[in-house]
Amino acid sequence: MQSIVNMSDHLSFNEVYTGVSNEIVNCMCQSIEGVPLSAMPIPMKGIYYEQYDYSKQYCLRLRVQGLYYADRCSEALPYICFKKKTAELRVTECGTVDTGYQLNAKTGHCYKFHEYAMSWSLAYLRCVAEGGQLVVINSAAEADVVKALFAKYPAKSIKKGSEPVNVIFVGFRDLNQSNVWRTINGQSLEEAGYANWAAGEPNNVINQKQYHGAMYREGGLDDYNHDVPAPFICEKHPHNIVPVPNNC
Repeated sequence: MQSIVNMSDHLSFNEVYTGVSNEIVNCMCQSIEGVPLSAMPIPMKGIYYEQYDYSKQYCLRLRVQGLYYADRCSEALPYICFKKKTAELRVTECGTVDTGYQLNAKTGHCYKFHEYAMSWSLAYLRCVAEGGQLVVINSAAEADVVKALFAKYPAKSIKKGSEPVNVIFVGFRDLNQSNVWRTINGQSLEEAGYANWAAGEPNNVINQKQYHGAMYREGGLDDYNHDVPAPFICEKHPHNIVPVPNNC
């Protein structure tokens, strides 16, 4: 890890986050695998400041000089990812090593269902991080593809969602809360090719903040509260990798 940081001397940073923090127990820093800091082969001198407050959350940082120290976790800093080598790792026809994405011959796009329910914003970021986007429905045929994928996951299979889970997040919203709905690609629903609202929708139930897009199992669109977790589908072009913005 230190060698990677040393190779980055030309970049505009002098420290990176590590996977060590006191998130679980305030009085003890440990890795995400549960290894305590005291059991790691790194110098302990200078890690903790004299004013270290055990009631706050700290993350371990590594400086380019090779020094480790604990500080707040809220600052935007670069970090290094680690993954064990996988012998059979290969790039699929969807242009990714993520086998959750499956190519659909009708649309020419790849889709992945996420059964772990999240807020609309987190679902959006998750799809971008995977090199895709929150699914944007561009035709009735594509709506059928999305419906068929959703049908493979009954409500009982959805994790962290409220029962019954009958909607998925999709990529459109009412950005200005003025009943003007646009996709995350900037098109109106009509321009995108699919504006089939479910009966009575959008209804924006009073005080429910329903300004983000969802779709019922039957294929009708719904306005939904973006803070209420729901499952979602990511869409990816086989040859497209979308970079994650560095300011998120």
